[in-house]
Amino acid sequence: MARKKKEKSSAPKLGAQYQAAKLGVQVLSLPANKLENQGFTRLAAESTWDIARGVYGPAYLQGAGVAVADTVLSSKMLHHANALSRRSVTAVAPEIYAAAMGARNSMATKKITGFSDDFTRVTTGYAPQSTTFNAADAFPYFGLKYGGWIVRKAANAVPAVGDKVKRFLSMAGVTL
Repeated sequence: MARKKKEKSSAPKLGAQYQAAKLGVQVLSLPANKLENQGFTRLAAESTWDIARGVYGPAYLQGAGVAVADTVLSSKMLHHANALSRRSVTAVAPEIYAAAMGARNSMATKKITGFSDDFTRVTTGYAPQSTTFNAADAFPYFGLKYGGWIVRKAANAVPAVGDKVKRFLSMAGVTL
């Protein structure tokens, strides 16, 4: 009997799902922060004006612009979602760094939005708590992310070294 062909799944892979969720956290960090500061007690209609004023501020727009540009650039040019789905060390490292910074802030502040505040600040430069934008806050994250892409490209360009590193990492169940 002939074997059946496997059908390709139309569902997005883990890397693409993660990037979409990350963009959602980054874009919704300010509204979530505003609602938490009001104690979730006021009606959404009463909170709309406060949220709208902050959402359309220049710092928020800069942070949202960085988040969208990074998502588009990393998915189209860097193939970051594919690398995340392959469990690439160089793709996962910046995401672990950002999550660790968010977790550290969340534990320190004991706030629901503590994680998303610091995660957004580290990945975009926008700080939802203070509604300020500082690009220097995102430099370590982008250094890891785009540096990892350079390492992946260099490993493919120099197979004599890259193949050995890839073979070593594959024993640990990860890729470069």
